[in-house]
Amino acid sequence: LYGEASEEFYMNLFAKHTLMHMIVLASLTRALGKAGSPVDVCSGTLLDMNVALPYLNWWKAVYISPEYEDIRQVLDFVTEEVVLRVNLVDWAQDGVEDVFRMLYELLIDPDTRRRIGEYYTPLWLVEYIFSEINLKGKVILDPFCGSGTFLVEAFHKKISEGEDPDSAYSSLVGFDI
Repeated sequence: LYGEASEEFYMNLFAKHTLMHMIVLASLTRALGKAGSPVDVCSGTLLDMNVALPYLNWWKAVYISPEYEDIRQVLDFVTEEVVLRVNLVDWAQDGVEDVFRMLYELLIDPDTRRRIGEYYTPLWLVEYIFSEINLKGKVILDPFCGSGTFLVEAFHKKISEGEDPDSAYSSLVGFDI
């Protein structure tokens, strides 16, 4: 998929995506006020919806398997560290909305992101695009939404134009791998 690369490149990228997935699920669990064991928090088990990606939640099957006791100890450490750090964030405070974009940019270096074809639309460009058009009553489609920067800004713009929040939300469509 990403062209010629070493096995180490793919293993490293998969490990970083797995860690990011754990952080995202733990963050969502915490933001929604759920509490439980670090393994449950990091695997999305406590959420009322299924948002976990099975191929990135592979570690949960390994964790419950009796033959991987040594890996279970590592996973206990990792999940405890993730939950500890996620609990440091004040999820009720206003501020940066695109936490996951920032997380991804911290975990995956720019060369790797370019190599795998991941590019982000700068916030200033999204704001400029929306400053020139009226979005109220229109459906917005982002076929490569990534972390949703374009859609989040579209939502805020629709609200500022007087659109009902439920209507604004239901008119946003985003796709990504």
